[in-house]
Amino acid sequence: MADDYCRAPNWKILALVKFCLFSVGIICGILLPRHRRSRGGVRCHLHSFDDQLFPLLGKRQNLSRAGKDSVMPKKLLLLVLTLTLAAGLCGCEKGLEPMQLQAAPVSEETRQVLDLIDNELALWEYRLNDGAYTMVADLWVCQDGSWEKTNLLTGPAAGQAEFAMRLTASQAELIILEETGTTRYAIPCPVDVTSASGVCSYSSLTSGSTISSGAEIPLLARLGWDNSADPVPTDWQNFQDSGCDTGVAVTVTFTEAAEN
Repeated sequence: MADDYCRAPNWKILALVKFCLFSVGIICGILLPRHRRSRGGVRCHLHSFDDQLFPLLGKRQNLSRAGKDSVMPKKLLLLVLTLTLAAGLCGCEKGLEPMQLQAAPVSEETRQVLDLIDNELALWEYRLNDGAYTMVADLWVCQDGSWEKTNLLTGPAAGQAEFAMRLTASQAELIILEETGTTRYAIPCPVDVTSASGVCSYSSLTSGSTISSGAEIPLLARLGWDNSADPVPTDWQNFQDSGCDTGVAVTVTFTEAAEN
């Protein structure tokens, strides 16, 4: 799980981590024996935090100004910081949101596995909610402007996994990378878009996409046009409306099992 958080950081996660570390530092400082504290630094930080925290809570007027070293304010402060730390850690745990599909950065361990297979691969990762899901990967092929699809994989989807795709002139390959091992699927590709077209384009999903049950998500497409003078469409995800003469595309669909 820690590797997942490191691969999918954003400013919210980093802010929570920094605040968690800040809270831990203050809690450790409060719990230190009195004779080991740097009194000037501790008092400065505690009074600064006290001046900002207690006016927001509306409690400062109820505390005695004479008892700055009293036990009650310190216990209250310690309780607030502990709860804040716990809330922050809970927020960090949600770093990789469920029902998301995104391009996956390649870790060193994953790269070592991929190098044994082939280094020309596009890699994605996904995470699903609790429940049973089916993963369907389809290869779409366009010949003479007409699209048809062939099933590449239909099977149960893990709650969280990585998978890779590779398109060659002769076949399409799908590699599922899970903790239990690596599974590879391949089917023939009847169209060599690069050699059959005057101009061609290749695009793949590089950002994130929300997973909806039954919704088809385009992963990559190689499209070709006979007339090189025609402009190349940039909306490759709507590949069936691209007007290409030849093409191949790969899509994935996650479907949640119906409850009995």
